[in-house]
Amino acid sequence: MVKIFTVMYILCSVYSTNPDIASPAFLQSIAMVEESISHSDTNIEVNPPAPEIPVAKDHFEELKNLGFYKEDSKDIVLNKRNAVIRFQSMCNMSVTGEWDDKCKKALAKIITDKSISFIDSITSPPTEEKWFVLNKTKRILTFYNNDKVIKKYPVAIGKASSITPSGRYTIVSKVINPTWGGGGYAKPVKGGSPDNPLGYRWMGLSYKDGSTIGIHGNNSPYSIGKEISHGCIRMINSDVEELFANVSLKAIVWIGTEKELKELGIDQPELLE
Repeated sequence: MVKIFTVMYILCSVYSTNPDIASPAFLQSIAMVEESISHSDTNIEVNPPAPEIPVAKDHFEELKNLGFYKEDSKDIVLNKRNAVIRFQSMCNMSVTGEWDDKCKKALAKIITDKSISFIDSITSPPTEEKWFVLNKTKRILTFYNNDKVIKKYPVAIGKASSITPSGRYTIVSKVINPTWGGGGYAKPVKGGSPDNPLGYRWMGLSYKDGSTIGIHGNNSPYSIGKEISHGCIRMINSDVEELFANVSLKAIVWIGTEKELKELGIDQPELLE
């Protein structure tokens, strides 16, 4: 919000001087404003909430019965959306937040066949202990123990200009209520604040200096499932708190697209495939 008012102030200041709109100086001023907007913090939610998720009442009740619905927020629409994206991640579907025919068919299959379980296949797990895989194509973070799925989580990843880097990493830091430094373009936000773009948990990856890319919470809950961050992996706050409590330092994290993961011997087919 501070960023938006700053940009508005700059524009008002430029136009109050009755500039020559064809002059290089004026055009440079406008370019500066555009640059400021393009580097605005996508961690800060400026879009209106998503529209009502059209989940039929009986489907919604089944999602609740299966444990996908949580009272994460006072925003009921958000809670429904979170239930949908958690369901999609469990089914190895692309995380979109849209309750479509594919979701309905998957739910019907799960209700009908109670024996259905995760169908991931891992040729050579890097450890016999707990580790992670981030599927950037589907925006799913999978928590494994050896080659067995513990749980799957919907996430947000980096946008086109700051893609979440593929590779093999480890967890090098764990912080409760991390301070956000501002990224060089905004004021820092203290740890524990609901306005903190990192949420209430941070797990840093062994990328560059160890503090550049991490798995963390958020202050823009409707962003989960999107390609929108500056490279980090965002999670629903209650999900990352759950995960944080079960992850140790030096835990292995593999990141890649669907194709890259298959080349590493990791196959995560959709439930309906």
